[in-house]
Amino acid sequence: MFKKRIIIWIGFLAGVTLLLAGCNFPGVPASSSPTDAGPLYTMVAQTLQARMTETPGIEITPQFPTSTIPTLAATATSQPLPSQALPSQTSIPATATNTQAPPTITPTAIPCNRAQFIKDVTVPDGTIYSPGVVFTKTWQFKNSGSCDWTSDYRLIFASGNKMGGPDSIALPGRIRPGESVNLSIDLKAPDRDGRFRGNWMLRSSNGQIFGIGSEGEGAFWVEIRVVYPPDLGFEYDFAANYCNASWRTGAGKLACPTTTSLEDGSIALTDRPTLENGRQENEFTLLTGPEQITNGYITGTYPAYKIKTGDHFLADIGCLENSQGCDVTFFLDGILSDGTVLSLGSWKETYDGRITRIDLDLSSLNGQSVRIVLGVRANSRPNRANAFWLVPSIRASKVTPTPTRTTAPPTPTATRPSPTAIPPTPTPSPTLPSVTDSPAADAARRVLAADLGIDPDQVIVRSIEARQWTDTCLGVNLTDQNCLPALIDGFKIIMSVSDTMYEAHTNLDGTIVFWFML
Repeated sequence: MFKKRIIIWIGFLAGVTLLLAGCNFPGVPASSSPTDAGPLYTMVAQTLQARMTETPGIEITPQFPTSTIPTLAATATSQPLPSQALPSQTSIPATATNTQAPPTITPTAIPCNRAQFIKDVTVPDGTIYSPGVVFTKTWQFKNSGSCDWTSDYRLIFASGNKMGGPDSIALPGRIRPGESVNLSIDLKAPDRDGRFRGNWMLRSSNGQIFGIGSEGEGAFWVEIRVVYPPDLGFEYDFAANYCNASWRTGAGKLACPTTTSLEDGSIALTDRPTLENGRQENEFTLLTGPEQITNGYITGTYPAYKIKTGDHFLADIGCLENSQGCDVTFFLDGILSDGTVLSLGSWKETYDGRITRIDLDLSSLNGQSVRIVLGVRANSRPNRANAFWLVPSIRASKVTPTPTRTTAPPTPTATRPSPTAIPPTPTPSPTLPSVTDSPAADAARRVLAADLGIDPDQVIVRSIEARQWTDTCLGVNLTDQNCLPALIDGFKIIMSVSDTMYEAHTNLDGTIVFWFML
């Protein structure tokens, strides 16, 4: 009977255990995990203990394996319950990770023949030359193609103004892909005023024409401005002939012209400089930059000139505007035919707002052929040594002082002389040249165009009147010149550019021209 009771209680406990395993036990959260089974077993044990105490003499101590709970906890951590398990790989469609294959990248083929422009080594766009001046244009390129350039490749003229250049010229040698090369060609400025541009390209050994740009179809060019220098009575004009000189610095020989910012030194020509005193001129001016080191220098040695009695070297010198710290020494040397070097003078200039006039009598060298040397030395701050020579020239004493052009309006007396001073000429003389073929009118038109930086064809001559001027300034009030009394036959010429009217005073052949805006 006792054993039967025990068996009944054991069966009862087993059933309760199974029931609890399959259902939610009161007081136990439905979401409890296996790791929360401890309270469950405690409640079962307490129930069993209560039932067993109802039978005297019987003591039952339930035995639970000590490894049961840790095993459940470990299982819960490493193996999620089926209801929480992630889908297996077989349940994920095969296209989930390979819906779009990465695009195939095909390298772009580098064309065989292609050039990349690097820089203008000489003759930047807009460089000024006098008519007929011979010069060398140099470009720098990189071979950006995949084929070698050889001496069978050629630089060829494409379009525009050839400027006396050849149809083509061979490249200097082999230039491999990625290498750079300087390509040069000798040219000549046209014999008329204006802006001129010549376009050039390259041609391969098999005849393919190519150039620069993304498609290799672009031409490269040389663009210059030709200004016809007015004949102002100079025996020699150093500015107009500046590329006939040999220019050097401590770094070696310079191309003419260079840009105005090279560390090795520079030489350039302008006809509109702004000086350190704030004044803008309209005359030919040399811009000379020494080599950019302390005591760096630049010299220009001109062809031999035979000195005559009364010859003077004249120029205005100083520093350009916005060149604070400019500290230079100008010097003038002469090289005789036997190689003897004469120091003709030197002048120290700083950025102080003042301009120096050089008037050097060369009569002591009468009859000798002398190569004149213009030089500038940087005393300090060589990167600020922007030195200018305004109208450097040799002039005969008989025409000194030489008038210069001006845009300042003349005084009423100068432009409207009284009848007693200048006989009125209401109509042109019968022998007066026509407006279209007068040398004086043509000279006035060219001078005005050069000063305005436009093509002479844009200047229209409206009228021309014969006049007899009573001074060397041709009736124009020049504040910086001594106007000497003289009777000079010439013309008053009215011109126009668009809607603007200009008046010019000239001598008979147009070698002296003054103009001003009406």
